[in-house]
Amino acid sequence: MCSINGYVGEIVGDGRGFDILIRSQEYLKYRGYDSWGVATNGTRNGEKARMHYLKGTDKKRNIREIYEKEYDSFNLYMQTGIAHNRWATHGKPTLKNAHPHLDCNEKIAVIHNGIIYNYKELYKKYPGHTIRSETDSEIIPHLIEEYMKKGLEFEDAFAATVNEFKGSTYAIAAINVEKPDIIMAARQCSPLIIGLGDNENLVSSDIVSLLNYTDEFIRLKNGDTAKITKDSVEIYNNGYVVDREIKKINDIPQGWFENTDMDLFSDKGEVKKDITLFEIGQQTGIDKSGHNTMKSALNQDKDNISEIIKKLKGSEKIILTGSGSSYNAAIYGELLLSELGYTAYAMPACHLELYKKAMDQDTTVIVLSQSGETMDLIVPLTDIKGKNNPCIVSMTNVPFNTISEEIAEYNISLNDGAERAVAATKSFTSQLTLLRYLSYGLGKQSNNIYNLDERLDEGEKIIRECIDKISEHKYMFQQADYFASNLASADNIIILGEGIHYSIAREAALKFEELTRIPTKAYESGEIKHGPLAMIGDRGDQFDRNMIVIAISPQDDTYESTQNAIRQIRSHGGRVFELTDADDGQADNIMNCICPESGDSLEIPTLLYYENAETIYFQHLAHDVAKLRHKLSKKPSDEEDEYPWDTPNNLAKSITVE
Repeated sequence: MCSINGYVGEIVGDGRGFDILIRSQEYLKYRGYDSWGVATNGTRNGEKARMHYLKGTDKKRNIREIYEKEYDSFNLYMQTGIAHNRWATHGKPTLKNAHPHLDCNEKIAVIHNGIIYNYKELYKKYPGHTIRSETDSEIIPHLIEEYMKKGLEFEDAFAATVNEFKGSTYAIAAINVEKPDIIMAARQCSPLIIGLGDNENLVSSDIVSLLNYTDEFIRLKNGDTAKITKDSVEIYNNGYVVDREIKKINDIPQGWFENTDMDLFSDKGEVKKDITLFEIGQQTGIDKSGHNTMKSALNQDKDNISEIIKKLKGSEKIILTGSGSSYNAAIYGELLLSELGYTAYAMPACHLELYKKAMDQDTTVIVLSQSGETMDLIVPLTDIKGKNNPCIVSMTNVPFNTISEEIAEYNISLNDGAERAVAATKSFTSQLTLLRYLSYGLGKQSNNIYNLDERLDEGEKIIRECIDKISEHKYMFQQADYFASNLASADNIIILGEGIHYSIAREAALKFEELTRIPTKAYESGEIKHGPLAMIGDRGDQFDRNMIVIAISPQDDTYESTQNAIRQIRSHGGRVFELTDADDGQADNIMNCICPESGDSLEIPTLLYYENAETIYFQHLAHDVAKLRHKLSKKPSDEEDEYPWDTPNNLAKSITVE
């Protein structure tokens, strides 16, 4: 969600620290944000240390130039600094609500991710402060100020402040003009990582922003408070000094680095490319690196996978859960495992608390999450693990995340590299790939192969062949650009999918809504006549709307039922086009309903498994529709954001608040 960055180092007068701070902040723009801010401490020519800060709500900016103009190159002499990108929760996305927040005398600056639930009570408990914002976060610098008035040092005042919070979630970084060589940090249910450097240390809410500057990391745990200087890190929990493991870059799966483009930004921190399209291309290996994230997902530790399969086989029931795209992948997994005879249920993260009594030590929970930091998962899973003790298996992408490190018994890494566009693309297809891979190990036998390792090898071989065929069929994605013109003016879109394809229809609908903002709904093909058909009709009636239906109709056991739904829609005057590998003329006739000048259809290759080809096609289509709609409706206010589909309004990559 919001992003935190902090830097502490030597004053060398070359602006290195400021450049690292701002570039780190730019790397985390991908998480989604609506305002930003920076605060720095430092001294020049032996002057007394000074605090400067800058905030904004624009998305195109050159912070270094603004800082130099505002503060006469003071940024060159920064000793400590903190930076924040905000995604609004308490208070509108305005300048006054942007972080950092300061105390009454502007000597203490604080940035915060999460929610301080008892902030109103604390304002009443400590009245008389100058309140400048509508946020819960602003209480933090004022509490530090209160405790320093009582004679506590900055470090102790910070720790006392954190102890005032009740049931809150937070990641906090704070600096003080009177202690310009210290950053104080604290963490509770919101990620915070310290990067260890040479005469400099960093703090961030996301490991991505640290990778260019260090190869050693400390991941703070719940309740930790840290004092960070340029050459030391002291960590306390419940008043006692604690040691935390130093993670090394070698602990991160190599596949993750192969698929992470650290050159995504220019030297000035400006985005160099359309991130969404870039990451769509990474799935099939058509990005500049040639890497293929679906194949990278298959690079797994066989012993780990074998242990997970044994756990799943011994479970009375299997729960698959996630949020957003990950929940759609969970639905896909439920259907796969159910077909194999397992008792499997897909459940959105927001329902876990409702069904926690149905989970016990004979249950295995498969948790799907790109970030591994989704609060809707972390809170109920922590409770369920403590009380019911099911086996928890995570399938995550970001290294050293909360779910894999603190909650799950086993983890499967997606190996996707950093996924920066807010709308999930490569993480979703990797989840599908790995669920299909697990299904081979979970089958009782396959082609008379009883040995688990051999079944997994057979599954991997078949899946890789499907991926190769998708990559060879890349021209199909070029069709998306043409069909985008037919969808750009749609008022509503319906996407049909039967059986296993329903989860793909749901994900396609989500992509259209996230990227294009066209209301889009997914339905099972067989359900279209039980209500949704009321929205279909001839143009010109009193309910006239530009409704377009897309049917997922490959030649598998769902083909006939989907064709029946298509015929029913057409008989009522509806317009349908079809995503299919069929070559029987039906698709051409359907397409003529909306673009009579063309007999083309949306073509996918014939595969043993269609799901990833369908998904990537819809990703391309949603992207191209979003791009066209942006071009056709561009307003002066849009000039500041060249690729609005990369960070859609009101969405964030990692939701670290409930």
